[in-house]
Amino acid sequence: MFIETIGVGQTEVRVVELSDLVLLVLMPGAGDEIQAMKAGVMEIGDIFVINKKDLPGADKLRLEVEYVLSFKDPDKRSGNPVVMASAVNDQGIGELGAALDSRLADSRADGSLEQRRRFRIGRELEGILSRKIHELLDVHVEFSKQMGGWIDSLYRGRARPYNLVDQQIQRFLKNNRKETDP
Repeated sequence: MFIETIGVGQTEVRVVELSDLVLLVLMPGAGDEIQAMKAGVMEIGDIFVINKKDLPGADKLRLEVEYVLSFKDPDKRSGNPVVMASAVNDQGIGELGAALDSRLADSRADGSLEQRRRFRIGRELEGILSRKIHELLDVHVEFSKQMGGWIDSLYRGRARPYNLVDQQIQRFLKNNRKETDP
């Protein structure tokens, strides 16, 4: 499965949590290099592709990417290949395929693929648990109905967020104990 995003914002950085490998595609002259370095996506890419290698500035962009990657982990620089490609001219496509195969094989061998997948499963479980707890608390505490009043109390300084939440959890636990006690 492939996930494609556009831009280099926080949403795109989160894609690393969903992916076995992250392929970061940059294009010369588009300002991508500055955006990528600002948003920190250089840290999540497994393979970097300079697309449209036939355009002016492609070699300069490749050098900039390699320079930034050299600071990331100088000893593992070869672990993040930079591939020059041009789909229009059918250049670099084979090299990109080989880089993907090699990176995937390396991540299987060093255990990082399994680690990423286990992390992804853990995040999914945390999300399910969080939603279920939210639903359970809403049934018993009815915070959806009370949210406006709580916001008002916080805004007016009559309550503190953590204290308010702790009080609601204690109320839930107290009421739940009464329901389960014989």
